[in-house]
Amino acid sequence: MAFHERLFFVVGIIVMAIVIGFIIRDLHIYGPNYFKIRAAYPFADSFVMVLSIAATFLLAKKKIENWILWLIADMISIVLFFKKEIYFLSLEYVIFLFIASYGLYNWKRKIQP
Repeated sequence: MAFHERLFFVVGIIVMAIVIGFIIRDLHIYGPNYFKIRAAYPFADSFVMVLSIAATFLLAKKKIENWILWLIADMISIVLFFKKEIYFLSLEYVIFLFIASYGLYNWKRKIQP
């Protein structure tokens, strides 16, 4: 990816994460019958969500940068679920982190002559 494409992705991810973070933060106000309590970490959750969508988009386009986004999303998710005391999901994201690390390593190895 060219520099301007990467910059566009980074800015887009940050802007969308902030916008969605505000929405998630107030879901208990918009739909109190469905969301009884406030979101604990709305901006971290929205950032992981936006990163995952962007990573999937880049994966579909077969861009190696997708693995970087997956690594970041997985590391944030590990900490986030651990702080929420959802240890099994934290462990799941540790496994995803190893898979994404292997994916990046494998793709780099195939690209290099």
